[in-house]
Amino acid sequence: MELVLKVLVCVMVKGVLCKKSILHIGGFIEVNTTNKGWNSAGIQPAINLAVRQINNRSDILPNHTLLIHWRDTKCSDSYAIKALIEQLRRPPTKMALIGPGCSISAVLVAAASHFWNLIQIGFSAGSPRLSEKTRYPLFFRINAPETILNKAVVSLLRRFGWKRIAIVKQDEDLFNDAHEDLQTILKTQGISVISTNSFVEDPDNVISDLKERKARIIISMMYADKSRLIMCAAYRHKLYGPHVQWLLPGWYTKDWWRVVDVPGCSAEDIRTAAANFLAVEDLVMDAATNHTLSGLTAEEFMDMYTAELKHYPYSANGYAPLGYDAAWVLALALNKTMTHLNKNNKSVDNFSYEDAEFAQLLSRTLLNISTYGITGVINFNRNQERLNKIWIEQFQGDKEVRVGHFDPEKHDLSNGELTMIPGQKFIWPDGNPPRDKDLVNEPLVKTSRSLFYVLSCVAMLGLMSSLGFLYVNCHHRHYSIIRQSSPRLNNMIVIGCMLAYCCVFLFGAETFVESLDTQTVICKLNFLRDRHLFGIVCGLVCLDVVYLTAWELSDPVAGSLKHLSKEISPDGNVITQRQVLICTSGNENLWLSLWVIWKTLLLALGLFLAWETRHVSFPSLNDSKYIGMSVYNVVIMSLINVPLYYVVGEAHIQARYALIATTLNFISTFTLLVLFVPKIAKIMRRATCPEEKPDVVSGISTCNYWENQGCPYCNVK
Repeated sequence: MELVLKVLVCVMVKGVLCKKSILHIGGFIEVNTTNKGWNSAGIQPAINLAVRQINNRSDILPNHTLLIHWRDTKCSDSYAIKALIEQLRRPPTKMALIGPGCSISAVLVAAASHFWNLIQIGFSAGSPRLSEKTRYPLFFRINAPETILNKAVVSLLRRFGWKRIAIVKQDEDLFNDAHEDLQTILKTQGISVISTNSFVEDPDNVISDLKERKARIIISMMYADKSRLIMCAAYRHKLYGPHVQWLLPGWYTKDWWRVVDVPGCSAEDIRTAAANFLAVEDLVMDAATNHTLSGLTAEEFMDMYTAELKHYPYSANGYAPLGYDAAWVLALALNKTMTHLNKNNKSVDNFSYEDAEFAQLLSRTLLNISTYGITGVINFNRNQERLNKIWIEQFQGDKEVRVGHFDPEKHDLSNGELTMIPGQKFIWPDGNPPRDKDLVNEPLVKTSRSLFYVLSCVAMLGLMSSLGFLYVNCHHRHYSIIRQSSPRLNNMIVIGCMLAYCCVFLFGAETFVESLDTQTVICKLNFLRDRHLFGIVCGLVCLDVVYLTAWELSDPVAGSLKHLSKEISPDGNVITQRQVLICTSGNENLWLSLWVIWKTLLLALGLFLAWETRHVSFPSLNDSKYIGMSVYNVVIMSLINVPLYYVVGEAHIQARYALIATTLNFISTFTLLVLFVPKIAKIMRRATCPEEKPDVVSGISTCNYWENQGCPYCNVK
């Protein structure tokens, strides 16, 4: 068998002397992915191309020839174990391993291969689990782990201001590990995950949950076949459109959505649901024209890879450049290791699975490598991984377009930093990135300024009239018609009416309020108005002061925003939530109930007194008739407007303000007119009566009734 292999190698190298010894490498690839896992078959032609070029070089492994023994792991844990056993049990002895490409297989191979002192180089396995060097000490990978892809995803979220996302994942170790790492990064960046779901075969429940939670930004962590399955469910449930944004792995095969393997959905349905999805993947090919370790530019490699691919029944794979560079890096490391062994009179030809010294030497050599490959600068960190740049792609038209890249060593994901490719940009169906939640408009509903100005003008006229009545009451206090109607009490009534007019301004002041602090000040001013409105006796005023002070100290009144009913737009993406400024406290209902009871009792007492004195009509002795009319007015207006005020509700702020302002204006104006217009009329008629003279004994103005019988308004001593 070994002789046959040597003959094959001689044929491959085209004339190179068969005196070269063969270095056997175990290769793992995923071809027959019956479980619909990731297929890496398209990478094999690139690796074989690299091996052929290496064997033709005289400066790398000059006396040796590389030969790769391939095994298909089928992206399955059981087949991966079978493939590893075959590599170990069947001669010849393998010096190192390359692959597998699928994380499911790579994890199992890496967990066991180090017991046979085999260095393993991965080219597409991204599982974060492989970063645990205590469990996988001899595993290197030339591709970036999923943790780096997660940083690129979070940088995208930060760039577009998405802070509310949902995650849908396939229940596989690769995606479970990547999900745990992503959750940690999201938490540090203040991004909330509203839903995390996984499924096996039926994603309908997942989509229903996403719709119920109104998910808009959805991160998908799964293989391509599951993505087609969930996109079909999203299409059936109508979870698609410009308001929904999917973020997918970028390592799917080209036109993955065209594969028709989901019953009930066409390729066009999958495309419609996925829309302009975003994707992230390793920057697998450097755009620079620099010559690389292999001597080729990236463009030259692609031409050769395309030609090589024609000899295989496989489709192109985007990770082919990584597989190509992985073969070159392994060859370079073996070459440097053999140089070191030759200096110590040792040979690589004597390698066995018990040779731990060789494995450690090859591992240190790989860690010290720094070169330039098709995929860019190649070096490994202490986790034996490479921090690749990450492509940022967007589905535009009918293809994935690379619009920029994320560099984990330079870009700050907290600021959403990316390097955009010149001439490329993100394209959105409605011109703007989708929002991470429904747009909630929260307009502050305020009293109409025109309504406020009209009612305030009425209140201002009332205030001016009150000042006039106050002047009359003070200036003409020596007239008997004023003096005998308790001028001090009349002054208090005028002041109370003036305060009622002022309340018209306070109730509408929120028209000009822009902050809750200002509203709180207005609330406290409104809070103090009632003690003057009904306070007609100093003792009652003192009781009011005590009550309101206790309220304020134990349960302070403050301004707050209250949400009114929601209005949802026809497309369901815009919610209008109106708000109003209100004054409230913790036990407001209790305090107001006691207050209303107290004031109701006072009104009842006033109503009783007014009714009992309704027949007292001698105008020179009292104002009982007019006071009774005022009390009736207050009672009737209160019985009508107070219930109506609460029936109207806070949603109709214009009607509420108009109702209370009109009530205050009407009650105050009616009271002032009823009490003072008759007095002013009598004072203005004093010209028909001789000049009054105050009585020096009693201080009461008198006139001779017998001499002034035409003067019915003169007092009789």
